[in-house]
Amino acid sequence: MTRLLSLFCISFLFITGCDGLNDNEIPIEPGSLSLTPINSISDSNNVFDLGDLKSTKSFNFYLTNKGDTDVFNVSIESTNPEFVVEPGEINVLMAGSDLVLEQGLQVTAIHGIGAGGIGPETPMEMGLNETEVRIRAQTTDAAGDTSSIQVSAVMQVNALLADFELTDRNGQVDLSTTMGSHSGGGVAPFPLPRTIVADGGLKLVNTGNVAVRIKTFLRDNGTLELIENEEVVLSPGEELAVERDRETTTIRIDTDQTVTDSDRLPFQLDGFVYILCDITR
Repeated sequence: MTRLLSLFCISFLFITGCDGLNDNEIPIEPGSLSLTPINSISDSNNVFDLGDLKSTKSFNFYLTNKGDTDVFNVSIESTNPEFVVEPGEINVLMAGSDLVLEQGLQVTAIHGIGAGGIGPETPMEMGLNETEVRIRAQTTDAAGDTSSIQVSAVMQVNALLADFELTDRNGQVDLSTTMGSHSGGGVAPFPLPRTIVADGGLKLVNTGNVAVRIKTFLRDNGTLELIENEEVVLSPGEELAVERDRETTTIRIDTDQTVTDSDRLPFQLDGFVYILCDITR
C-alpha cells in the first residue's frame, strides 16, 4: 500500500509538471507593433512633431515587432492624402527581427512639389497640418490563436508658405491672371522666361508665414544703366512700397527655398520670384 501511494505521488507530480509552466519559464508574449523615428523627432505619446516644412519632405521611421510571435498581414494607411506612407503593406514582421530595411516606414509630406521632386503640387494650408497613420496587423498568442492588433500615430508639420498681396496704382493685382512672357531684352538684369507684371506705385504685403529677402533692380531703357539696391528682409505682416524712378523696376523675391502657390507666384529658373514694374504696361 505504501509503495502504491508513492508511485501515485510521483505520477501526479510528473503530470502537473508537464501540464503547466515552471517557475523559471518565461511566458510567450504575442507580437506587438512599435513605431520609432530614425532621426531626432519630437514624440509625445505617439504624436510626432515633424517641425517646419518649407517644401515636400520625407521622414523615416522603424516599424518593429516587440513580441515573441510573428506579426503578419500588416496594412498601413494615412488619413490625410497630403501625407503619403510607404509601404502600404508588409507581409511579415518576424518576432525579434532587427532587419531595419525590411521594417522601414517613410512618411512624405507633400507641400508644393511632387514626392519625387518633379512637378508642382498644391501646397498645404499655411500653418499646422496633420495626419493619423494607422497600422493594423494580426498575430498569434502562445496557444496559436490569431488576434488583431493595431497602433496609430499622429504626424504634424508646420507648413511654411511664401505669399504676397500686391497693389499698384490701379488697385490690387490679380496674381493668377498677370502671368506673361518676358525675355529680358535690356529691361531686366537677367532673362526672365515668366514673370508677374504690375504698374507703378507698387506695394507688397507679406501675407505668408516666413520672412523673405527682397532686392530691387532699376534700369533706364534709354541708357541701360542698372542700379542694384540693397536687399531688405520683409517679415510676415510687413509691407514694402517700391518707388519706380526709372522706366523699369524689377523686384526679386528670395523665399529661402520656401514654396509658393505656383499659380500665384511662379519661381524662375534661378529659384527666385520676380515682379516687373513696366512703364509700358
